[in-house]
Amino acid sequence: MPEVITKKTKASVAAFLKKAAKGDRHDDCKTLVTIMEKATGDRAAMWGTGIVGCGNHPIVYANESSPTWTKRSLRSRSSHRSSLEGPSALFDSAPG
Repeated sequence: MPEVITKKTKASVAAFLKKAAKGDRHDDCKTLVTIMEKATGDRAAMWGTGIVGCGNHPIVYANESSPTWTKRSLRSRSSHRSSLEGPSALFDSAPG
């Protein structure tokens, strides 16, 4: 199984947002990061070079490999913003 490329890093979330988002987009991203931190109870961290993530969750594949991924994440690019939920979100609100 190939190694997972996108991993949690020690890069600065604030520095990334300052570079990746300007004006209202920067304010929106900071607000989303605050919401994600409150929702997960974890501080935001960079995942790879372009994803801000909060919390982590193992993903178990059929081949039994178990990489770690974020519970909630945000990507900010020049053309758009994306708020992403990790795989645990599929089960957080499932009945039963």
